[in-house]
Amino acid sequence: MSLLYPEFLWALLLNIFPVIIHLFNLQRHETLYFSDLTLLKNIEKETKRTSKIKNIILMILRMLMISSLVIAFCLPQNDNASLSDISANSIIGIYIDNSCSMLRVSETQTILEKTKDDVMKLISNQNKNTKYVLTTNDKYSNKSYPISQDQLIKEIPKIERSSYSLNINEILTIQKEQANNQFLSSFWFTDLQKKDFDLNQTKLDSSISVNLIHYFSNNTSNISIDSVWFSEKSRKLKTEDKLNVKISNYSDNKVEFQTKLLINESEVITQGLNIIEGLESKIITFNFIVNSPGYKNCKLEISDSPFNDQNFDDHYYFTYSIDEDYKVLHLKEHESNIEQPLKILFESIEKTEFKSVNIKDGFTADDLHADLIIVDGITSFKSELIDGLINNENRDENIIYIPNNHIKNNKYNPIINSFNIQLLSTDSNKKYMDENKIDPSFFKSVFGKKENNLNLPYFKNNYKTRTGSSCVNLLSFQNEDPLLIKNEINGDQLYFFTCPLNSLNSNLINHALFVPIFLKIKENCSRDFIRQYKINDIPEISMNGINQQSGQVTVDNNLESPNYSFFPIISTKQGNSYINCQNQIKNDGHYYVKENDSLINSFSTNLSRSESNMSFFSKVEIINTLKNSPNKKMFNYWDSSEKKTKKKFDKK
Repeated sequence: MSLLYPEFLWALLLNIFPVIIHLFNLQRHETLYFSDLTLLKNIEKETKRTSKIKNIILMILRMLMISSLVIAFCLPQNDNASLSDISANSIIGIYIDNSCSMLRVSETQTILEKTKDDVMKLISNQNKNTKYVLTTNDKYSNKSYPISQDQLIKEIPKIERSSYSLNINEILTIQKEQANNQFLSSFWFTDLQKKDFDLNQTKLDSSISVNLIHYFSNNTSNISIDSVWFSEKSRKLKTEDKLNVKISNYSDNKVEFQTKLLINESEVITQGLNIIEGLESKIITFNFIVNSPGYKNCKLEISDSPFNDQNFDDHYYFTYSIDEDYKVLHLKEHESNIEQPLKILFESIEKTEFKSVNIKDGFTADDLHADLIIVDGITSFKSELIDGLINNENRDENIIYIPNNHIKNNKYNPIINSFNIQLLSTDSNKKYMDENKIDPSFFKSVFGKKENNLNLPYFKNNYKTRTGSSCVNLLSFQNEDPLLIKNEINGDQLYFFTCPLNSLNSNLINHALFVPIFLKIKENCSRDFIRQYKINDIPEISMNGINQQSGQVTVDNNLESPNYSFFPIISTKQGNSYINCQNQIKNDGHYYVKENDSLINSFSTNLSRSESNMSFFSKVEIINTLKNSPNKKMFNYWDSSEKKTKKKFDKK
């Protein structure tokens, strides 16, 4: 038995008060003389003796009550569990928490290094024939079988910071599997970060006994870069871009910190000085100009030392691309009165190339190689056109479809049908677009201010439709029929207008909304979005036109001289190619996808920010939690800083 707070034992001195009260009751009393009371003398002696005994008993009870309260406040602990006398168990479990928070410094070394030292001391006291299961947060690297003491001694120095963190149930499950469900006496070396140790949600298991060895660091301050995004979706050459960065401060103190943005290491370098209040999240901005096209590998850095030594979240990686030319293709088979407004619009946009093709005059596969294709009133769908628009396996297509006035020629339309849109009938009633039925996320900056009696475009004829569940109505009429429908299937996007846009049917091409509507569609179809993933949640990444032949496609961590490279798993789904990098990337940074040493794509990875919040169990909190937990018999608590724990590690 030991006491959590032995310093409270001084309160035992309070026992002097019952003694004082007892002595006060024994003070001499004044004697009064009466007439002969001989018959009462025996009763008096008897009563006096009984009173003295009662007073002594009362004093003892008072002292016991005070002592009990004092010891209760000292929080006694059961020391029956032992850290070293465990040789009777054939298998011992060792869990080393190697998450990012374990890199905090305690005294002169990181907590992770301390745990490794203590594990080495612990196992040195065990029988040479004892078997071990070693578990770290790198769950895909853990050995699935028990290892010998000599093997464990070789493995421990290799343990480094992990990009992952396991919760309490994951640790229990993994260790049971490693031990093949044999009874396990396990030792967990951890800083008990609250997000991972919810004891009340732990599944009770009588086949495992856990010793929690708790490590501390006084440094719990931290600020982190949480996320980044551009104010505008479309990236432009030689035009100022605005990058937004969210910074969070997890300490109570106001912190002054420096920020730096690097693009392609030296193409753009900009920095600034900022201040963030305690427990505040703040958005700061960077304004910069890029002068050349291609992939932009960016790195954000903050410097706030000496306020924290938790620096994994002091840098943030992201990648985006800028194409030299954005190609817009207008397909028609008759004269179109919206061709000229489209041409004026897109030719006015920097790095945008506009081309109109009449399919009756013939077209080539190169003609269909465009970033955005506008299909304007076409009714003749030859196989070459269909293959180029919706059966192209080498790239994702972005299509704007504008129907003509003849429903019979549109009802069985292979393009819109492939996007789960069917035309049912026509409605020839004149109608107006409804300002209240505009998708706010898509047209966020177009309709910023709501005005009464707003002049909106009219439409005379529109198609009634039946759509799939994945379709989204971006614009609608006042009768709630859709005007503009969006659907995305396997990377291909369709924007379908339910009515012709020619001047006989609508005034949209002469309306002020014509330009922002088509601009927003173009922005959402641009490929210059940010590519960034969490290391522990990297999805399958779509790649256009890659070859599946073994050994041709690699992922490298450096463009010129990589020190880490691997062959990703390549799969094809409904004509689209994807690479799978899950569990193959362990460090944050930029990664480059190459085919035969030619760069075909790039992306960035970051460590999860769940470790950024410096919220840990205190000694009192974890002990009280264990006492109130239905699983309290599973766990024994040890404070790594206490002498009794250190002695057990050092025991020979």
